[in-house]
Amino acid sequence: EKLAFAEIDATANKKMAEEYGIRGYPTLFWFVDGEKSEYDGGRTAAEIKTWCTDMTGPAVKEASSRKEAEEAAGTKPLCVYEGAETSTDFEEIASRKRSDFTFYHVATDAEKPTVTVQHKGEEPVVCDDLTFDGLKKCLDDNELPLFGVLDGESYGKYMASGKGLVWGCFEQESSDDLERAADEYRPVMNELAKEFKDKFAFTYIDTVQFKRAIEGMFGVTELPTLAVNKKA
Repeated sequence: EKLAFAEIDATANKKMAEEYGIRGYPTLFWFVDGEKSEYDGGRTAAEIKTWCTDMTGPAVKEASSRKEAEEAAGTKPLCVYEGAETSTDFEEIASRKRSDFTFYHVATDAEKPTVTVQHKGEEPVVCDDLTFDGLKKCLDDNELPLFGVLDGESYGKYMASGKGLVWGCFEQESSDDLERAADEYRPVMNELAKEFKDKFAFTYIDTVQFKRAIEGMFGVTELPTLAVNKKA
């Protein structure tokens, strides 16, 4: 299957750059039927080629069990269809959302199929409406984790959500200690995120790497603490 590649000069086409949220260079996007997805691959020609090859293969992978799908999911949120055969709507949404989610089919004898979305360390969320529009809404609503890292890759998505933003600032020995520090508070932060999901996105940030930024924005000098933007 052939791919079409297009290039724009964002400095000359500022309106288009603003429309697509281009904040740095180079920026790569993947489009399926006019719907944009973020490119999350490497920057070398070989890495880009590998990423494009993966994106044109089957959008839905097969797993013998849910546990196998969870173990193979990687860093992206996991979307699992459990039932005899996947529906056309599920295959279509998987094709469009494959850069943001990992899709698996687990064959079962259940009369009624189920579709769930799950972030690492969180409970699966059941999608009630299995039509294309229903699945799209379910995935859009659950694209971000209840309690996720705030970094250069995720910042734009959190800002685009239109919600208030809670910054979890925790004590770390180094940047490598970020996940350990966040995991210590994850249970309580997940519960808060569930309660205030419609109003706030709950995040944690590397307080070693972004120490000066946190101090400058919020005046935070003691950890742990929570900083709140009422609206992103």
